[in-house]
Amino acid sequence: MTGGAGHIMDMNNRMKQNRSMKTSKRQKFKSNNRDAIFNNNRKEEGMFREIPERDLEKLKNEIRQKTKQQQRKELLLILTTMFIVLLTVIILYINLL
Repeated sequence: MTGGAGHIMDMNNRMKQNRSMKTSKRQKFKSNNRDAIFNNNRKEEGMFREIPERDLEKLKNEIRQKTKQQQRKELLLILTTMFIVLLTVIILYINLL
């Protein structure tokens, strides 16, 4: 019997095939050659809607308000957690005395 019943040879063949599919790491990170490998010479421009200035300001204010609310919730959660941890430490310290 062969040592491994062909599993090692199969593994080596798979590794060779995977290596052949990869692009060269040296070319990818040396200067800006990544575009030459992955670019298909098509330029796709995004289609963005034009938003009126007052709607844009309204949207910005809504985002700011949601961000402030999220920050307050996070701060409250952190403070509550710190209080619980501090209370637990104090209770454990008192029980040790």
